[in-house]
Amino acid sequence: MIKCLNCGKCCFIKEINKYCKYLIRLKSGKTFCRIYNNRIKTKIHSNPDKYCGMREWQTDIIDGCPYNEVLNNENNENKRKSEEIKNF
Repeated sequence: MIKCLNCGKCCFIKEINKYCKYLIRLKSGKTFCRIYNNRIKTKIHSNPDKYCGMREWQTDIIDGCPYNEVLNNENNENKRKSEEIKNF
């Protein structure tokens, strides 16, 4: 099982250049989400397309994030499937 590092980097909202309003940053540098247990599909921005989801749903590679491996594997699998379809 992949363990989140609680860095908060995936909670950054590029469109407003800020972190999510539900993210709490501790003095130690670790973060936690005030609505973690109910975060999925919670609106986090005035843009209706911006809602909280699971890290696996994001396509961004974040330095040091253990979920990058999952994303890379999914991307590689999608590329392989695309090549199979092209070569069919």
